[in-house]
Amino acid sequence: MVLTLDGDWELVWREDEDFKLVQDGHIDDLTRDGRNTITLYANGPDGFFFVNGDLVAELTLIDWQEMGDIGAGIEYFTNHESDDDITQLEAFTIWPLEEITAVPPPGPEVTQPPPGFNGTALRDDMDNLRITIEQIGGLLDRLYNGETQSCAEYLGYFYALANRPTYSGLPVEWQGVYNEYIFAADNIIATNSGVRTLCEEGGGVIGELDYGVARQGIGESLNRINQAIQTANTLLGG
Repeated sequence: MVLTLDGDWELVWREDEDFKLVQDGHIDDLTRDGRNTITLYANGPDGFFFVNGDLVAELTLIDWQEMGDIGAGIEYFTNHESDDDITQLEAFTIWPLEEITAVPPPGPEVTQPPPGFNGTALRDDMDNLRITIEQIGGLLDRLYNGETQSCAEYLGYFYALANRPTYSGLPVEWQGVYNEYIFAADNIIATNSGVRTLCEEGGGVIGELDYGVARQGIGESLNRINQAIQTANTLLGG
């Protein structure tokens, strides 16, 4: 999937060096002065393409390899790109449903930082996590108000939290910030488990208890990650 800043998008099937156009289109309401959230969701041969929480197109995945798998991928497209740049989202079939329902989401792989800790990279990951939390909050409210079609995108963001980038060997002054980053994601995974199960089973009515627990967890995580980002900016001299 590629998306240009002027709103043109293409879904392309790639095999080795061969490319085949599957579907294309145009989006009129991209945010020019802020961040756009792009989500791809796949369930077997059926795909869905969202931008900023709104369904753009249903996709036909004509060359699907493993029927029955569910996958999701999220990318961020910002006004920092120039008019000639594109955002690419590839290989987004990465969370098979049968693995997710059988056991809790697998923990993210630990990424060893390169020589010389990169605090800016961690701060940027924290900012992406903040945006993901905000999107989950909005989608949770939609689900509670009966918009069951939002389950697909909600699950995509939920699994993105479970697969967030992680680090080891941090400097002492960054450890507290990093702990808040981990807490913000894990807290939502724990408090939103009831909503996640409901969506994985095909959707339905979210009870007041599940909604209240999930909403409280999202609010707490958002507050904690915002404070952690402020601390990270201070450590970076911003």
